Amino acid sequence: MRGRGPYEIHVLNQSGRRVKKTTGLPKRDSLAPNTGAIRHIVQVTLEELNIKEGEVSVVLVTDRKIKSLNRTWRGKDKATNVLSFPTQSDGNLPCIPGNPLGDVVVSLDTVIRQGHETGSGYSYTFAFYLVHGILHLTGWDHDTPTTSRKMRKKTRRVLEKAGLKT
Repeated sequence: MRGRGPYEIHVLNQSGRRVKKTTGLPKRDSLAPNTGAIRHIVQVTLEELNIKEGEVSVVLVTDRKIKSLNRTWRGKDKATNVLSFPTQSDGNLPCIPGNPLGDVVVSLDTVIRQGHETGSGYSYTFAFYLVHGILHLTGWDHDTPTTSRKMRKKTRRVLEKAGLKT
């Protein structure tokens, strides 16, 4: 679906079906932010990164599904909060209109648990990991203390621009 700008943003469940409303998700996933909020966060993030056009898929999954993906793609046999699958492995962003940036996979189970544990709440925690995943799609990483600090700062800046604060 086109947003306010040249972005294509798809919200999918773990079966790969488009989610049009949160009511399209299994009952245990009914806490998922509505698709409009998800699209807004993606748009604000891409705008903050000066990405003029692109396509992002956000996939909402369970811990079981993300654990399987994490094992397959990263060799880690545990659930995680978010995984990113960029379409450009060389770090170069696509420059063709509609060219996909990649997929961001978010575990709703982990987000619910971590939002409760940290006291940040579910919506903020979901948005935090969504932005975090998009940053990974665009070449950001947190493999050193310096890059980790920069990535956290950028994530918080995007969340503030999107109207979210802890």
